[in-house]
Amino acid sequence: MRTSSFCLPLFCLSCVFVEPVAADVVIDWNQQLLQAIRVSSMPPPVASRAMAMVHTAVFDAVNSIDDTYQPYHINLNVPSTASREAAAAQAAHDVLANLYPAQTATFDARLAIDLAAIANSAAKTDGVSTGSTVAAAILALRTNDHSSEVVAYPASGLPGRWMPTPPSYADPLLPNWPLVTPWALNALNVTSHWHNCISGQEQ
Repeated sequence: MRTSSFCLPLFCLSCVFVEPVAADVVIDWNQQLLQAIRVSSMPPPVASRAMAMVHTAVFDAVNSIDDTYQPYHINLNVPSTASREAAAAQAAHDVLANLYPAQTATFDARLAIDLAAIANSAAKTDGVSTGSTVAAAILALRTNDHSSEVVAYPASGLPGRWMPTPPSYADPLLPNWPLVTPWALNALNVTSHWHNCISGQEQ
């Protein structure tokens, strides 16, 4: 699986719980994520954002139950008896359904299978509620992260500057991406350089 380097720690976090969620639940939902990316033909930078969102939601949901590690964004006060499997599945489902609404039926079917394997109980209900709440929090966190911002990138014939190439002379891919809010850094000192670059002020 190819991911941007900043996503690798987030992916790994989902697999290191002291009282682990069943590994196949996380792996199954990671496969759902990868298939969604393939079906949507999502470009790699945007796919890396989706990967980070899904696995951060899974981590924070299960960690809210285990209360073992520092959360990435949210740590709910939930019973330690809540189902980790239900929390992980619901968190992954809700983020994926938001990011890939055209594939919601596929995610619904996978979630139904996972939840059917868990006995109806307060633990299951608590797990589902935890996963859903954490997913909503992660989605809200990234709502204004500049990933959908439109940035003009004027072509130039100057040496070392990007320019359209044949045969399609396509537009540059995601010129806004350096402005997207980082996942693991509090600040990234590229904004000034990038604005100079796209405005043609920097050679």
